[in-house]
This record gives sequence, C-alpha cells and structure tokens, in this order.
Amino acid sequence: MASNTHGEIMTSMYLNVLAVPARIEQPPPELTLATESGEAAIHCGVFGSPKPKVTWSFNGQ
Repeated sequence: MASNTHGEIMTSMYLNVLAVPARIEQPPPELTLATESGEAAIHCGVFGSPKPKVTWSFNGQ
C-alpha cells in the first residue's frame, strides 16, 4: 500500500519462489584410498536451487 495526502492505493500479486533445498543424489563411496601426501578424488552428486556448494574436510580440517 502507498499513501500520501492525496489518497492511497493498494495492489496485490502472486510470488512464486523458485528454490529447492539441497540434497545429495549420489553419495560419495564408503571407502576411498589414497597414499600419504597424495591426492584423492571424492565425488558426490548434489541437487538444489541455487546450486549447492560441496566442501570436504578430514579430521575437522
């Protein structure tokens, strides 16, 4: 609603929110092996809108 000394006006509309909660569609494997000081690739499939950001940590780091 908007109003001033000359009167007021009101309108309405519909709002459709296009957001989907994040979910894991393909979880990572139960076990991934790597050598010490080596690299390991861990993949998982996620879905959501906006697109979820995936981060990995090991022992809290």
